[in-house]
Amino acid sequence: MADDPVAMAMRQAAELCRTGKAAKAVRLLRPVAAQAPTDVDAWCALSAAYLADNQPKKALEAAQHAVVLGSGKEGPHRLASCALTQLGRSAEAVVAADCAIRADPFEWRSHIALAEALIGSGAVERVQHSEDDAKRALIAAHRASELAPTESRPFEVLSEIASRAHRWDVAEQALLTALQLNPRNEHLRDELAKVQRGEPDPEPVVRDAEPVLWDLLWRLVVLQGIGSLALVIGGLPRPGSGYAVFGLVLLLVLGAVVWRFVSKVPAAVRPGLVRLARSRKLLLLASVLFAFGTLLLVLWTLILAVWPGVLQTAVVACVVTVLAGAVVLAGRRLARWRSRT
Repeated sequence: MADDPVAMAMRQAAELCRTGKAAKAVRLLRPVAAQAPTDVDAWCALSAAYLADNQPKKALEAAQHAVVLGSGKEGPHRLASCALTQLGRSAEAVVAADCAIRADPFEWRSHIALAEALIGSGAVERVQHSEDDAKRALIAAHRASELAPTESRPFEVLSEIASRAHRWDVAEQALLTALQLNPRNEHLRDELAKVQRGEPDPEPVVRDAEPVLWDLLWRLVVLQGIGSLALVIGGLPRPGSGYAVFGLVLLLVLGAVVWRFVSKVPAAVRPGLVRLARSRKLLLLASVLFAFGTLLLVLWTLILAVWPGVLQTAVVACVVTVLAGAVVLAGRRLARWRSRT
């Protein structure tokens, strides 16, 4: 229906996303989805806008809401898979992509979502670490190229996977096709030159992982900041040696949060996350400040166990953590601005 306000808003949002104004698309679609809580397409459009605005968590929430509505469409599952891939939850992303393909085996974007989920979060995982996943990813990308022979994206993904598996002939042919469909893309020309030389990217970077790292740092900073402040207040005026137990509990909780995150990230992806953190100055600064605050908490806990009454180190740890929080807030805003430009 041409006069349907929901459909009109969705078209406007799609155009805003295409022109790099995803934040405006999100602001446009939020009230639309709220006013039409049972409209699957509206929630899918909102999820897609969140993805374009580099907000995978909110994109996942919107996609899951659409899934709950039970329309049987592939879109909610596909968008959930894309969001999960960006969040580094690749195993769940594979399941969601499989659901999307079962709902509509002829939607090429679902096969691309499966291929990207199978190689983990972003572009860093070397698929030869898992031959089964490599084969499934290659098959999924090839199927997408068959379903959408006039779209360049399936051939780009097919080339990316094939080059990591050292299938240079497949990668070169896919890139040549992608360039025919998108001749103005200089990045594709650079990739074609690398493939023709048989040179895969030696330093892959996780493209969509920066928001995930900022979210992790924010959770850690908030937890450490509140925890260290509580330790300072609770330890006044002079903590005893037994009070060190509370410092140990805080450190264990912080360690559990980090371990939970690391355990969900494929081993081959982790070096790329480290490289990404080093390449972003604010991200590196926030990480260093947080680590310094954690080190001070460790020292305070150890010192307090043998030298009761020490509180100054915990105070300094709290101040350093607050500084880390300020850097995290600035970095998250900068990352969001960068994604929109």
